[in-house]
Amino acid sequence: MSTQFPPRSTSFDAPVSTGIWAAVKAWCFAPILTRMDRGIAHGTIEARLPDGSIRTLGDRGAGPVAILHINRWNALLRMASGGSVGGYEGWERGEWDSPDLVALFE
Repeated sequence: MSTQFPPRSTSFDAPVSTGIWAAVKAWCFAPILTRMDRGIAHGTIEARLPDGSIRTLGDRGAGPVAILHINRWNALLRMASGGSVGGYEGWERGEWDSPDLVALFE
């Protein structure tokens, strides 16, 4: 059974936030990324963060490699507090995106 996602435009060139507030946000959201990293037993997620940095999550065992573009820090809060429903809501609002959603959820 194939999952159908609603059509939407994608933009992988979201503006990068910079400056002191970007650094503060990156520091505040680091524990959420660490928690997400611990939950990935197989495969790898290469996450591009709103400040332009790249963080590798997982990478502990064989599996798919997925690309995740986090366009807004709020996406991490939504994923951490709302699980898959929160993740979908964030995707729908453009808070995060991926060129290959299937690899991300394998």
